[in-house]
Amino acid sequence: EFGKTAVQTLSFDLTGAYKDAEVFPAQWQFRLDPADRGVAERWFAENLDESDWRPIVVPAWWENQRHDYDGLAWYRVRFRLPPGAAGLPARLYFQGVDEEAWVYVNGRLVGERTVQSTGLPFAMFWDWSFHIAIPEGLLKADDKNLLAVRCRDNDAKGGIFRPVRLQVAVPKN
Repeated sequence: EFGKTAVQTLSFDLTGAYKDAEVFPAQWQFRLDPADRGVAERWFAENLDESDWRPIVVPAWWENQRHDYDGLAWYRVRFRLPPGAAGLPARLYFQGVDEEAWVYVNGRLVGERTVQSTGLPFAMFWDWSFHIAIPEGLLKADDKNLLAVRCRDNDAKGGIFRPVRLQVAVPKN
């Protein structure tokens, strides 16, 4: 889309096998953060009032959804842990976030993919997939789990533009 040659990357997790447990719904909650207030105001908190938030389709560039904007923005979505997944190691698999991402689960920062964490300029990794491990015991066995993602788009289109999946470890027999 931006004149960049398409590259397919293969990655292998040698520490164990994971399977998709949840493909998140297409509609999330969304809010621009031009003043960078979200962290201080705890926009990742489980009990946040979302009345100022608006629905957005994920995956899709936010510019394709009437947000002509470069800067910080937040996404929120609630999800259910699938039956049988309680207690299993889990991770979030992001196929594409443009560009930087800070990932919160149930109000806790669980990881990031940023210029600082990668040591790379944003232009190098905006279309790379990545996964974030979810600490043991953080997920709830009901539908009250919350995923919040803070994104920074520095140039061109931005946001969560490819699918996000919850993956759980395949139990060893």
